[in-house]
Amino acid sequence: MKKRQTTALFITSLVPFVVGNGLLPHLPVYARTFGASSFASGYYVAIAFTATAIGSIIAGKLSDLLDRRKVLLWFSTGCMVPLIYLMGMATSFSQLAVLTGLVWFFGGAAISLVAILVGLSADTPKRGRSFGIVGITVPAGTLIGGIVIGPIIDHSGYGTMFLVLSCFSLLSPIAILLLHDKSTNRSETHVAVQHSDKRVRRLFILVLFAQLIAMIANGSGHLGRSLSMDMLEYSSTSISTTAIAAGLIALPIPFLLGYLSDKFGRKKVLLSAYLSGALSLILFAVSVRIWHFWIGASFLAVLGVSLSIGPALMTDIFPKKNIGSAISLFQGFSWIGSIVGSAGFGYVFQRCGLQNGFLIGTVFPIASASILLLTFNPQKTRYRNSL
Repeated sequence: MKKRQTTALFITSLVPFVVGNGLLPHLPVYARTFGASSFASGYYVAIAFTATAIGSIIAGKLSDLLDRRKVLLWFSTGCMVPLIYLMGMATSFSQLAVLTGLVWFFGGAAISLVAILVGLSADTPKRGRSFGIVGITVPAGTLIGGIVIGPIIDHSGYGTMFLVLSCFSLLSPIAILLLHDKSTNRSETHVAVQHSDKRVRRLFILVLFAQLIAMIANGSGHLGRSLSMDMLEYSSTSISTTAIAAGLIALPIPFLLGYLSDKFGRKKVLLSAYLSGALSLILFAVSVRIWHFWIGASFLAVLGVSLSIGPALMTDIFPKKNIGSAISLFQGFSWIGSIVGSAGFGYVFQRCGLQNGFLIGTVFPIASASILLLTFNPQKTRYRNSL
């Protein structure tokens, strides 16, 4: 993939992750300023993640239908700019909930479209590395958002913070002007090598199911980590440093795992990502000191790298005309898993306690790894799909 294309996609992907990962810890607090209860605040965050999943899936469908990915991406990122500003101008909780849902909807669409363009633009032998480079925006967004957004709120308030984020979001539509759009030739044929369409569909369903289950651990891990550190009476600053430390440690991991997926296969790397999620929950269950939480959060960040490796796998096995739908469904199922983990494990932690809840959560990524073992190796028997 050319440097200009890589740079434009990297910047475009970075913006929604800075906005989303940076705002997420502060959304429940901001909602309370409108009189929202704790239950309503949790429901509010669930709306944001649900909108992300819907936006991701719809963007993929439109990508395949219209075959105009650059226009869709420019529209999605352009809509985010005024909507983020309006979040700071909201006068009621209902207005805030609607605006937040719209921002996360277009953010999910943008993230999905970036992944689709990476899949269509990357050279086949270096596809994992291309996804890995763009995947660095996930920990980078967490790091930048964690460092910048909190101090702006403390010194200047929420209105200024949303104004700054709105201006920052202008980077995406500007960067998209440098992009070269990738269209698919609908008349081309794709011939399966050594496996049937039925086997591909079975692989696709199993991978989607495995990813959804694994990302339940992601949602439960983020929720449980905050609850555990709060119970141990760590300050808000200490809790924030955990996300920052994890972001720093995880910065090179997407590229490294992308490179390894090119060398040893996507399946093995996804397996390692899922098992890292299980290890993170075990570490959270026994964590007492802050550096324990840093290590656990770093392993949880490795699980998040599946959002980069999975789309590379989808690109390996599907013809170009179906890549948009395949990648967007994979990412949509990932967000749904995080929603289930965040919402469901609030109840589990309350009923079973934090330590037992973490140990229960390890079942999900281990089950995902077991499901993945049932699949064939798609990189040895893939579609002839010259990018």
